[in-house]
Order: sequence, then C-alpha cells, then structure tokens
Amino acid sequence: AGTISNNQAIGDKTGSSIGQNGGGIVVDGTAYLRSGAVVSGNYAARNGGGIFCRNKGAQLIVEGAAISGNYTDGRGGGIFSEGIDLKNDSLIGAIIVDLI
Repeated sequence: AGTISNNQAIGDKTGSSIGQNGGGIVVDGTAYLRSGAVVSGNYAARNGGGIFCRNKGAQLIVEGAAISGNYTDGRGGGIFSEGIDLKNDSLIGAIIVDLI
C-alpha cells in the first residue's frame, strides 16, 4: 500500500474545468485501495479533494484505507462521485474524515 498526498487539481491552461477535479485520484475505471493505503492532504478546486469518481462506469473499492485531510472548494472533500453509487460493500473498514 502507498500514500497519495499533498497534490492539487487547480485546472489547466485550456480553461477546462475537468482539470479542477480529483486532487489525489481520478477514477475512470476501477480503483482498489487496500489496507494501509492513505489518501491525505490533497486539494481540488472543483470536486473530489481526495478522490473523484468520473463516470457511471467507475468503481471504487476501499478496504481498510484511510482517506483524510483532503479538501475542496466544491463538493466531496474525501470522495466525490459523479453518477456512481457507493454500495455498502465498496467501503470496508475504511476511515474517511475530510473537510468540505
């Protein structure tokens, strides 16, 4: 397991807002965060300070990972989901503590 920390999603030179989402991770397929993984201290100007799930096909599985201290000017300090449902079995033993 690893750590993803102190990253920023603040935009790009084209002015597109897509670069303002997902300070730590952008999930467009499947992401699995296992025990010991840490996503912390990340920032997004728009949505998903820690993790941004981009579409209905995205799948996020969190088992024993810590998601904390992430923040955003928009929605979802820890996790923001654009169209997917986070089912009960997707978050197992996770610690999620974040700022809005």
